[in-house]
Amino acid sequence: MIQGVNDLAIMTIGATANATNDITTPENDVKKIQSFCANLLTHFGTDEKELLSYIDSYKAKMIHIEPILIPFLVDFIPAVGDVDAFIKIPRPDEVEDDLGLVVLDEPALEQSDPIILNLKIRNELKDCTNTSAKDIPVKKLERADENIEEIGHWISSIKEIHRTKPADIVIYTKPMPNVEHLMQEWPSEVENLLKNEQLPSAALDVSLEDYVDICLALLDIPVQKSRIQSLHVLFTLFAEFRNSQHFRKLTRNNFMNNSNDAFNGCNNYNEPERLEL
Repeated sequence: MIQGVNDLAIMTIGATANATNDITTPENDVKKIQSFCANLLTHFGTDEKELLSYIDSYKAKMIHIEPILIPFLVDFIPAVGDVDAFIKIPRPDEVEDDLGLVVLDEPALEQSDPIILNLKIRNELKDCTNTSAKDIPVKKLERADENIEEIGHWISSIKEIHRTKPADIVIYTKPMPNVEHLMQEWPSEVENLLKNEQLPSAALDVSLEDYVDICLALLDIPVQKSRIQSLHVLFTLFAEFRNSQHFRKLTRNNFMNNSNDAFNGCNNYNEPERLEL
């Protein structure tokens, strides 16, 4: 029997009993409710019955309200940091939590997500070769359609982990020059020579190994028996130049100067506009 109809029937029968001052019993009330509901439902159509079914199926959404903290200024009292004495209030069920030993004891209002914290530690250690698939943390979220905020928080946390991920460290077997030293300006004689002479391109009639040796020699990068480490220094140097704001600005200024020179008279109007790379 529909709960909404039952409530309406109880209220109607109670009002009728009070008006007539009849003495009712629980058995009579049940019979009256059943007969009233049966007579009431006969007048309802399919749409009304379907509408009444929504009364019991509706469940209110749980909304978590965050506490609002009002900051206040306290007197500054210089003191030495206290060491955690591992004095914890025991649980009422006398179960050991091992706070500070096994479980992180975090005295903060917003607790860290254990899965996110585990991923951060794994990125810092970089020693996960012995980790099995069972030890990899997995985030489980029940009723994801109702926890949109949790999904957004998870995505932002993963983006922050990827953004703050430390760069890979390569240990060379032979001494290599520092990248900052390789980024220094060339002598004026070399710069004047490069204005008139072009660097050897990939169309040079030499093997790939010889062309790599030529490029490394031009940039003062030593060549060992294995060219992999030398090429790693070369690509690291290229990445530093590409990400440097100073050299990016110089490149933009040189491009604008070349464009102005072409516009001021070096361009032939009979030829179509083009960009040569």
